[in-house]
Amino acid sequence: MQIINLKLDFPELKFADLEPLPPGTDSDDIFPRTVPTLGIDLDWNVVEFDTAPNQVAAILAGFKVWFQEPDDRDFGNLEVRVGTPERLSDTRYRIPVTFGLRDWSGDWDDEHGAEVHVVVIGD
Repeated sequence: MQIINLKLDFPELKFADLEPLPPGTDSDDIFPRTVPTLGIDLDWNVVEFDTAPNQVAAILAGFKVWFQEPDDRDFGNLEVRVGTPERLSDTRYRIPVTFGLRDWSGDWDDEHGAEVHVVVIGD
């Protein structure tokens, strides 16, 4: 059994940071964020095992999320999700992770970030 700890940092970002956007695009088209989208390094969520595993599982181990301006935000919606590992080669797997945080305004317009911890097990 091989165990790999993966830490994913979602940089602080808000909808307005992504402008200019194509006409008709709104925040629900972009948030919550799933790696490796939005110009993030394509390999930051890739793990490599020493030997080829027969099975791979990814488990959410913990997370820390924040608004850049925590004093004036009312918590509204949080999404942290780990998807099914995607096989890239015999030993390399991409781990899809989704993150989104918003207040009660109804839009993903507040600058927010996260640190997500995932344990990846290969057997």
